[in-house]
Amino acid sequence: MLAAGVPVVLTGDKDVLSVLAGVYHLFPTPNPFPQPEALLDWRGNRCEISYPAIGKRFHLTVGKSSFRVAASLILLHQVLAELRPGLCLLHGNALIHEPTGRVLLLTGDSGAGKTTLTRCLIDSGAGWVLLAEDTLAIPLREGLIHPFPRSGSLKRPDRDPSQADAKAGWQSWECVWPEPASLQGASIVLLSHRMGAGQTPINAAGEEQPFTIWFSTPFAGPFQPSLFPGVEIRRAGERFGFGYLELPAKPSLALLGEIDRLARQEGAMILFQHAGDSSTDLMPERPANPSLETLKPSQGLTSLASVIRRPSQSAPSLPLGRVFIDLAASLRECSFWRFTPGGTPHRSARVLEDAVLGAGPVATL
Repeated sequence: MLAAGVPVVLTGDKDVLSVLAGVYHLFPTPNPFPQPEALLDWRGNRCEISYPAIGKRFHLTVGKSSFRVAASLILLHQVLAELRPGLCLLHGNALIHEPTGRVLLLTGDSGAGKTTLTRCLIDSGAGWVLLAEDTLAIPLREGLIHPFPRSGSLKRPDRDPSQADAKAGWQSWECVWPEPASLQGASIVLLSHRMGAGQTPINAAGEEQPFTIWFSTPFAGPFQPSLFPGVEIRRAGERFGFGYLELPAKPSLALLGEIDRLARQEGAMILFQHAGDSSTDLMPERPANPSLETLKPSQGLTSLASVIRRPSQSAPSLPLGRVFIDLAASLRECSFWRFTPGGTPHRSARVLEDAVLGAGPVATL
């Protein structure tokens, strides 16, 4: 498959490949296939990642077989950071309106409604086509976005991705945009975040909930909760073979980065983070009507800071400041919106569609 233009080959045990094939089958696969730049070879719960052209290789072991799918997505991000340092990865979904060629990027926190709106727009029959799911791969300064049409949605490590993705229904969407799309005139929609840094998650019953950070390995040896001085930890432990920390409030982006940096020094990294537990509905009461606010380009670009995926520190990634400068160049002809869903999901999708397709001249960064 081509992951953001990088030829990647998945090999390994048949049971692993059968699950991964259902998740990644929408990725473009050219014929003839170019010389692969990265190989992901799964043997049980262990994956060897190798780069034939540069002779690099490393391994990753997961503690539970169902997390091989989630780990594969993280490894794809690692591959792209290693081989394409000029590629910016954002957390979000992308669609393209086939009749007009207009691109729509949906970004925001997990649970903000990206997947629901994506499904509603595609199911509307208005000509929306899936371009990217969960990961927006934007080559800096080129004004393009690569296809990244992963099947299903991996939100949390306390769910079973091998089951969720195999039955998610994305497989029925055979019409997927097969090549990079232009961002000229694109609409970037920032879905309202549920909570900001320092806020405590609250469920529908008014009960305080923890903010949980999951790591790629369990706590062992030098990798211990005591590694994070100054971080207020409510509880630490291990589940599914992963270490986790429960914090009393959502940490800032800077604090998350520091936690990830300290973890990487001991061979671990942040795998996921989420508010509340698997049975908690943390969405506030949905308003009766959706609302849409036009943002200045500078406001929109600043808001994107929270959805930039930081690749492995071992990869030759660009400094965050330089990423912003180059990202601004890539998005110079885009319009930015802040959107709060309201009413039914389909009503929210219709309001958003009308605004995006009716958008006039865009502001210039």
